[in-house]
Amino acid sequence: MTDTAVQQLRDIREQWGDLLTAIARPPAPEWPPRELRHSLDGDDTTEWPPRHGRGYIDPGDPADRPRIGRLPLVLRQHPAPANLDALDAALSIEADLFDLADRIAAAHQSTTVGRDDPDRWHYAGLRHLDRRAPIATAGSRALGLHWAACWIEDRLDQTEPTDLHGVVRGVLRDHAERVTAQAHTTLARALGRDGRTTVLADLCPWCGGELTARTTSGDPMAATITCGSGPMCTAPAPYDDRARRTWHGRDLVQLYGALSAARSAA
Repeated sequence: MTDTAVQQLRDIREQWGDLLTAIARPPAPEWPPRELRHSLDGDDTTEWPPRHGRGYIDPGDPADRPRIGRLPLVLRQHPAPANLDALDAALSIEADLFDLADRIAAAHQSTTVGRDDPDRWHYAGLRHLDRRAPIATAGSRALGLHWAACWIEDRLDQTEPTDLHGVVRGVLRDHAERVTAQAHTTLARALGRDGRTTVLADLCPWCGGELTARTTSGDPMAATITCGSGPMCTAPAPYDDRARRTWHGRDLVQLYGALSAARSAA
C-alpha cells in the first residue's frame, strides 16, 4: 500500500500546476489528457522543482518562488474563479495534506534535534488550521502543496528512524494512505482524468464522423478514440467489435496529427 501512496503523492505534485491553471479556466473536457499529450506531440515537460534529496524548496521572495512552467506552486487568491470545482478541489487537497503533514510531524518529528534542518516540517498545530484559507502562511505551509507532498512522501518511504524523524507506522500510516488516496481521487476528478467518455469538438478527418474519446481511470495511456460513422469511415485504423474505426496506442499519434492538420487548414 505504501508504494501506491508514494506514487499517488508524486502524481499530485506533477499535476498540481494543472489544477491551479484549471481554476482560472471555465470547465471543459480536456483532450488529449496531459499525460498522453506528451506522447502525441513530443512535448517534454520537466518537473520543477527537481526532487533533490528530499525536495526542499527555498521560499525566498514570493515573486521568485519556483514554478512549473509559468504556474505558481502556491495556491493564491482567486476573487472570481472560473472553475469553482477546481478551486474547491485545490483547497480540499491542500488542507488535507497540510493537516496530514502536521499530524506526522507532531507524532514522529523530534522537537529538539535539527531545528534548522531543511527537512524539518514546521507545523502550524491544529489550532491554526483554517480550511477556508486559500493561502496557507503558517510554518511550512507557506512553502506550498508541492513541498508538503514531497515531505509526506519521504516520511511514508522511510524505513529506519533518524535523529530528526521516526518511522510512520500503524494507525497514522493507515490514515496517511487514506488521505493520500482521497486527495489523488479528488485531483483526478477535478481535472477530468478519472476515466470518462468525451465527445470531441473535432470531426473525423477522413469521413466527418463524430469522434468519441474514452479514458481509463489511472491509465491515460489506455485511451481510445472511436469514429461513429462505422464501416463507412475510410480512416487507416482498425475496427472495434462493432465495426467502428478505433484508434489506440500508437494509432492515436496518426489521428492527432491529422486533427492538428485539419485545424490548421480550417
